[in-house]
Amino acid sequence: RDPKVVLVVRMAPTVIMGKASSPGAEAISSSLVKDEEASRASLLLAFYVTLLAVTNIVVIIPTARQYAERLGADETFSGLTISLTPFFTVVGIFLNKWMLRFTSMKTVLFLMAFGGVIGNCLYALGGLIKSKWSILIARSLVGLCAAQVIPPLYIAQAVKIQERSNAMFKYQSAAVSGYVLGPLLAWALESFMKEIHYENLFLDSDTIPGWFMACVYLLLMLKVFIVFENPPAISPSESREGYAALPLHGFLTCLYMICAVTISNSMLEVYLSKIAAERWQWSVRATSLYIASVSAFLAPICLFAGRLAALVQDRKGIMILGPFGIIFSSLLLDFELGTFGEVTILTLGAVIILAVVTLTKPLIMSVVTKIVTPELKGFTSTLTIAFLCLGRGIGALLGSVMEPKTVTLAHVGIFGSTIILTAANYSKLEQHHSAS
Repeated sequence: RDPKVVLVVRMAPTVIMGKASSPGAEAISSSLVKDEEASRASLLLAFYVTLLAVTNIVVIIPTARQYAERLGADETFSGLTISLTPFFTVVGIFLNKWMLRFTSMKTVLFLMAFGGVIGNCLYALGGLIKSKWSILIARSLVGLCAAQVIPPLYIAQAVKIQERSNAMFKYQSAAVSGYVLGPLLAWALESFMKEIHYENLFLDSDTIPGWFMACVYLLLMLKVFIVFENPPAISPSESREGYAALPLHGFLTCLYMICAVTISNSMLEVYLSKIAAERWQWSVRATSLYIASVSAFLAPICLFAGRLAALVQDRKGIMILGPFGIIFSSLLLDFELGTFGEVTILTLGAVIILAVVTLTKPLIMSVVTKIVTPELKGFTSTLTIAFLCLGRGIGALLGSVMEPKTVTLAHVGIFGSTIILTAANYSKLEQHHSAS
């Protein structure tokens, strides 16, 4: 038990009768307030890490193709440049989990921010090095140091179970905001470079996203050092217990669903960029603004839904959202209505599907922390984020080769399988009696 809690209970009569006149009671109260403020600041920083990680993935999407072609690569290589980051994020998740056995969460986050600086600098130097492989190595390092396991682990350890669904919605809002901020940054940086008419091997519209994100991650290192505080720890002896009680069917269902809906998210993001550039012949700036506009609707939806999370069970919410995804997947088909009609129909379908995905992900992540004992939260959260990042990589790769019919069938399959699996394992997705 926390000695502070015990001491507060014992001092309660003094506080009540003497109206907190005891110096000991005042010190304890002040300490608890400071701990709560530090925890809130650390949680906000965890959300910020998620925002930066997603922004770092999508900020290069509008320029990745022309950057790769400039270095002698083809379209498939540019798709690999985008998808490698999420794939190596999966490796980074298990690396971070291993590091947490020997050091604190704050130290791990600081080192990962430093790795982000190095990775982004290497990406920006690709034009000077004139090697297409340098940008692959750079994006791999960016993924390896994304620290995507830290935010959900912090939520699982530091946030009360009654507030966890709302926290997961805020976590998802941060990720969605990254999908908005990334294209906006790409547009702003491209416009800036065109405005100043400055282009060379060291700095141009292809390399400036790398330099900019390197500066952002340098500032993140400072914020982690000053603001972040470690969450309450679970002792290793406790964390090794209870694996036999893991609800395997329910947990595997969650892993599949989080991977599937993230594939949908990432695939649609890349697919829209491809259609805008190839079929509609839009510029990098126009494509960036379009992707940002599509994603801009999602963050407010997610924040609003987080306030309503307590009114609907997580598993029921997943089953309610699935049919909407299936129905509106039909809007991804090519109805041959001309450019204006195609933009209108495709945008409507994409916004609704992305809204369904955005609301489904935090529900799944909340279920994962509730169906297991407290000792298993770290283990299940780690695997869940690994599958989420795996979905990002698969989706980015598929989105670069998808056509209207195949992308529609893929989404129908994703949402249909999600409904079926949730219904089949409904009882296995119930909150564990000892969950906290």
